[in-house]
Order: sequence, then C-alpha cells, then structure tokens
Amino acid sequence: MQLQPRTRTVLAWSLFLASVGGCAVGISLVLVVVRPLQARVLAGNVLSALVYLSFAVIGLVLSVLSFPRFLGGFRSWSTWTRSKEEARRWQHHASTHRS
Repeated sequence: MQLQPRTRTVLAWSLFLASVGGCAVGISLVLVVVRPLQARVLAGNVLSALVYLSFAVIGLVLSVLSFPRFLGGFRSWSTWTRSKEEARRWQHHASTHRS
C-alpha cells in the first residue's frame, strides 16, 4: 500500500502521540493507584515507559523518512570501509531514492 507523504507523516505523528499519551496515562495511574509510592515501583514503570517510547521514536523516524532513504543514508555513513568507487555508487543510490 502506497501512502502519500503527507498522509504518512500525519499517521506517524498521530501514532507517536498516542504512544506518548499511553505512557503518560500509565505513569499517572501508577502515581494515583500505588500507595505508598516507592521509588523502586516508580523507577520500574518509568523505565518501561522509556523502552516503549524508544520504540515509538524509532517507528516515527522510519515512517517519516522513506525506508530506502534511511537505508541509503545509513549505507553512506558506513562507506568508510568501502572503496571510493563503491562509495560513489551508494551515494548515487541514496540520492536517487529520496522522497
């Protein structure tokens, strides 16, 4: 399924904001429900929220950037181990796959 760039961006940001909202609701529920609140419980839940937010950020970056552009950029960064000719080919590949 091919989405328009604007639709893909709006969808990516809305899913990211839903993830952030879910993490905020989860932390709020821990603050309201758990009594007496212990630092260990709060720290564990904040750590869990950060793990989910890191996945949300990765998903946001991959969906806002087109995937071939992301791979082309990653590949061009790692060309220091490659020959100059292969580096030129990857640079051309990355420049032709931009959205």
